[in-house]
Amino acid sequence: MKNRILNKSLVILAAFILSLGVGTGLASARVMMEGGGGGGGGEPFRRLSHTSTINGAYGSGDVFDMQLVGNSLYLANYLGDPVFDISNPYAPFKKYEIVHEYVWDYAHHAIKVANNKYYAASDKLNVWDISGPAPIFLGGSGTGGSSADWNAVDVSGNYAYTTYDLGGPMSGQQERVESWDVSNPQAIRQLSSYILAQGYFDDGPQRSNPHSLIAEGSTLYMGMEGFRVFDVSNPSSITPQGRVDARGYNSSADDMKKEGALIYKAHKPLGVLVINVGGYVSGNQYPVLEGIIGPPTIPVDGHIALDVVGHKAFVATVKDKQIRVLDVTDVRNPVVLASRDISDVFSGTEENELEIKVDATRKLLVVAGNAYFNIYDVSAYLP
Repeated sequence: MKNRILNKSLVILAAFILSLGVGTGLASARVMMEGGGGGGGGEPFRRLSHTSTINGAYGSGDVFDMQLVGNSLYLANYLGDPVFDISNPYAPFKKYEIVHEYVWDYAHHAIKVANNKYYAASDKLNVWDISGPAPIFLGGSGTGGSSADWNAVDVSGNYAYTTYDLGGPMSGQQERVESWDVSNPQAIRQLSSYILAQGYFDDGPQRSNPHSLIAEGSTLYMGMEGFRVFDVSNPSSITPQGRVDARGYNSSADDMKKEGALIYKAHKPLGVLVINVGGYVSGNQYPVLEGIIGPPTIPVDGHIALDVVGHKAFVATVKDKQIRVLDVTDVRNPVVLASRDISDVFSGTEENELEIKVDATRKLLVVAGNAYFNIYDVSAYLP
């Protein structure tokens, strides 16, 4: 997704972390093995392919979001969304492109593949049918305006959820999470709009920077400067259910993954927040911050991309251009199993877009930067 503010985080005080009620949560990780960077021979963390993401006449390779579904890799790109066939991980090829307007604010900042459809959020929510050999545009919602950034999208059944950030140094702007009826893509209807924050310069507790969503049945999880849970059993009424506050300058981040009862959420100043969302009981503390994976396990103050399969976390960091495989059986004491350099997915100085996805069935890892995507064999770390 688009990384709009490139300034590094200013400072995170130990007292702040203690205030979250989990101690420091930053225990030194044990290092089991440092995987190499070459990828030759029988190395378990070897690179299988190296493919350009450069797309369109203006030569943009930025990847704002990524979906890996079956043998298809979908990239939300600045100038259009290329779709690659990776059935042969040694030789991916571009199948087609989902075209959108060449305007920064209209780029697809978030995408979701579900129900044989491609949902893309920019200044509106657009839907394509991708069941055939070429995409067919079905319809879209109304626009939020040229300054609107719809930073996240997820779909559950006939309902889609988006986050909305009307950016720019203007007073009175809003951040929202919204619900949509997408049962008929040619007539998408907005059902609810819950205001998260009012005012671009709002530094109070309501400032959110919403950037990630997970819709699961009647529950909606949202990543922002902290983390929120909403009850969407009635999609026409988005109802707050719980939150974790973890603030810090430019602390929003895109990636969030649910594995079992745990949410792993990237957070630029702190690292990865591990949040327990199991066992909701009205009146009890919910959700619960179980731990924070940060220095020295991974560096912070930069974009963090992640995916989680079972007790293995794959964490990529722009700060040092590395990807690490962590054993997170004990989230307070993660074990670094391997790491390797991923600097070859970047080009130039715009090294801020970074996405990763794991195919647990084929035991493949895809890492995409602003110029290339790599596919790795990670069979050594997955059952």
